[in-house]
Amino acid sequence: TYTVANVPPATGYDLTFINGVQGETHGLEAVVDWKVADWLAFQAVYSYIDMSFELKDGVSATASSNVLTGYVENSSPQHQASLRSTIDITKAWKVNLWLRYVDDIVVINSEDILDGELALDNYFLLDANITWKITDNLEFMVAGQNLLEERQLQFASEYTTPPTAIERGFYGKVTWKF
Repeated sequence: TYTVANVPPATGYDLTFINGVQGETHGLEAVVDWKVADWLAFQAVYSYIDMSFELKDGVSATASSNVLTGYVENSSPQHQASLRSTIDITKAWKVNLWLRYVDDIVVINSEDILDGELALDNYFLLDANITWKITDNLEFMVAGQNLLEERQLQFASEYTTPPTAIERGFYGKVTWKF
């Protein structure tokens, strides 16, 4: 809950901020792990969320409160799913693949907050890495993220920063245990 607070009238207006919205969320998440063989394993994940919000009794409806209520309901993906695989090619080499699906969302367009909504379409993501265990104490990994698209707009912050697309990326990692 938010505390009602009066802001000093530097702008010439007395402003009061309240949490005038109430609501419910319902959802589920299911995970299935399947070890097909000693060298091959899968993990499937599905999540669902349904959100419903309305103005609290005594709060008058305004254009901004109606936009906010709709924004809250649509700002999280209703459906998400992923499939991971781990493949042990040899005792020293391992490959991991991770495919994800994210449902569409609607956010407030921070570049034009007066114009309202920005729709982000559903999308798929694929990440992969390959690991080489050189010795029991030394490991080298190369990874790629967002391999299906050159860049992917995944979220937009409300009122603070412009929407930012996540670019395809590659990196390496060396692990030395001593």
